[in-house]
Amino acid sequence: MTQVSATHVRQLRDQTGAGMMDCKKALVACQGDVTAAMKQLRERGLAKATQKSGRLAAEGVVAAWTNSHTAVLLEVNCETDFVARNEQLQSFTQKLCQWLGAHSAVKSASLQSAQQLLQEPFDDSNTVEQAIHSLVSRIGENVVFRRFAKLSGGNAYGSYVHHGGDVGVIVQLTLDDTNKATDPCVHQLMKDLCMHIAACSPHSVSRDDLSQEVIQTEQDILTKQLQNEADKPRDLIDRIVQGKMKKFFAQACLLQQQFVKNSDMRVQDVVDACAKQLGCAVVVDRFVRLKMGEEMT
Repeated sequence: MTQVSATHVRQLRDQTGAGMMDCKKALVACQGDVTAAMKQLRERGLAKATQKSGRLAAEGVVAAWTNSHTAVLLEVNCETDFVARNEQLQSFTQKLCQWLGAHSAVKSASLQSAQQLLQEPFDDSNTVEQAIHSLVSRIGENVVFRRFAKLSGGNAYGSYVHHGGDVGVIVQLTLDDTNKATDPCVHQLMKDLCMHIAACSPHSVSRDDLSQEVIQTEQDILTKQLQNEADKPRDLIDRIVQGKMKKFFAQACLLQQQFVKNSDMRVQDVVDACAKQLGCAVVVDRFVRLKMGEEMT
């Protein structure tokens, strides 16, 4: 029988909300493959679909920065919550955000590891890694620049960091009238979008942005769940799955979600209302949501 570690059992439990023994059995059946075990638990109806990723045993802070051309979001980890609130660490993360925003070698990209940036020149002839080591020597605790995201290519950017710095969001819009990018309506829209994304954690902007792999995986899981629940005809299962997929898209896609401040509206309705007020088209291009300690997907 495949031996599985207690660490992997806890990780799978954190990711799925399933019981310890169910997690252990799934890992054994899948030869220790956490991803395969997670899928098996979902097929058996034992996992919570909304829990998409695990937690790291780390404290830290999420920081964001924007200007008219770009937006940056990053995560820096440390050992204790006390240091996460330290003024020196907070100041360093903001300086790092601005550096990422101005650094032409750092291209626009969704969430990615910061490992590639550690040897880049940062300040006073120091690399990023050297600057971190200097910070560590001052605060007496290990600090890790873990990951970042950078958006550019639009003409309006917004950001939001939840109180305490554990969740952050950046969003990019494109208006066909650039002169209206600084309108108060746009500012309010970006604020509302960022806070909505922080609260509701959509997977993508729209259905078109979901990969076929994600869609097919969800369909397969729903089909397997129904097959396990009862002996239903295939055509009935297919119809039920299609109905459930509509609900999945409504939950996973930002523009189809019910607006968190007014459940009578979809997010797309909020965007359309701003566009009508401005008299120009408004497109939500991209967003990145980062929760401190989550595994990268």
